[in-house]
Amino acid sequence: MLELWEHIKYPAMPPPPISVTPIVTKQLNMFEQSGWMYQDLYPRSPYDSNLWIELFIIADKTSPEIAKRLEFVRTVGANLILDNTYGFIIKPIIDATGTNGWTTIEQYNTERQCLEPYYKEITAALKELRHLYNTGQIGA
Repeated sequence: MLELWEHIKYPAMPPPPISVTPIVTKQLNMFEQSGWMYQDLYPRSPYDSNLWIELFIIADKTSPEIAKRLEFVRTVGANLILDNTYGFIIKPIIDATGTNGWTTIEQYNTERQCLEPYYKEITAALKELRHLYNTGQIGA
């Protein structure tokens, strides 16, 4: 007579785990070398998000500090507007409640002073952004 335990089929032993340590280490090293990752944190005008991200990347090549300051201005509220002289200009978004942008133009003018030491570099970055835009390498 067969016993019940003789009818029970146990699943096959799973294969030994594959070590992923070398791959994970390699990926971490790759990300450590890639620098800062930028994103557009201003959700209210997504039509120029690609332009801002590209501007952050261009500015980062010169100085990560410039890129972070531009990111601050954008996060509070600013748009990029086509301009024949500078390529693009940064136009503040003014909202008296402060929900969607700067509360006053005076507040923006005070805060944008963080960009003034980098005027030449930012102007060059805006012109480079326009060149990329005009040649179709990036879209709005």
